[in-house]
Amino acid sequence: MEQRPQLLDGNILENITLWEDTPDINRVMQVCSSVGMEGMLERFPQGLLTKVGYTLTGVHPRNFTLTADNRFLLVALRDSNSVEVYARDEKTGLLTRTAISLELSHPVCLLWM
Repeated sequence: MEQRPQLLDGNILENITLWEDTPDINRVMQVCSSVGMEGMLERFPQGLLTKVGYTLTGVHPRNFTLTADNRFLLVALRDSNSVEVYARDEKTGLLTRTAISLELSHPVCLLWM
C-alpha cells in the first residue's frame, strides 16, 4: 500500500500528537526514538516546537524560483499574470508571504540567468 505522509501546518509536536491538549512528552520522545527522529530533532534549536508544514501560494503556481541569494521565492501564478514573493528562512526553509505582488500584463515564466 502506498503511503503519502503529509505535514500539517503547525509544529512537529502538533503533527505527532494531532493537537492533543496535554500530550505525553515522554511517549512522544519514545515514538521519535523508535522511528529514528532524535538526531533530526537535535539539529533544530526549537526541537519538537519547530514549525513545519506548508505555506499556501496563489491559487495555482505556474512555476517558481529562488532568488540568487536564496532569500526569496518568486511564484508565477497560473490563474493570473501575477508574481508573488515569499521570504525564505535560511535555517528552516519555511516561507513567509511578503506584501509584494507583481502584476504583469501577460503570463511569465521565471528564470534566473
